[in-house]
Amino acid sequence: SDAATVSVRHVDACEVVERAASDLARRFPRVKVVSIAASAANEDWPPHNLPTMFCYRDGRLQHQLIGVEDFGGHGITTDRVEWRLAQLGVLETDLEDDPERGRYELAQCEYYESRTNSTAEGGGVAHSQFGG
Repeated sequence: SDAATVSVRHVDACEVVERAASDLARRFPRVKVVSIAASAANEDWPPHNLPTMFCYRDGRLQHQLIGVEDFGGHGITTDRVEWRLAQLGVLETDLEDDPERGRYELAQCEYYESRTNSTAEGGGVAHSQFGG
């Protein structure tokens, strides 16, 4: 079902973001990372809001990344999370450009082309474009 596909896709994205956050915490020791299962933090948190990251400075919420799109879309990688956090001023990076921008734009084209073809044929959106 579409709901099951969305759920699996969001769980996969959460795992990537969690690994990325752990890696970035090692590389950027001034950035502190706390990982909490969504169900432990808020049992009513909707799966489509995953992954989620709250960025605090001096005890105050500065930024919220909620859902796959806030992390740069499907195809999340550690470099893309680093890039996004750098754009928000959470950390300083040596990256000069979004490392996956070209790949993401190609995936978006494939997604929209698939969606257009599938809608024209009366079917649903093909989820395999992003490994789902």
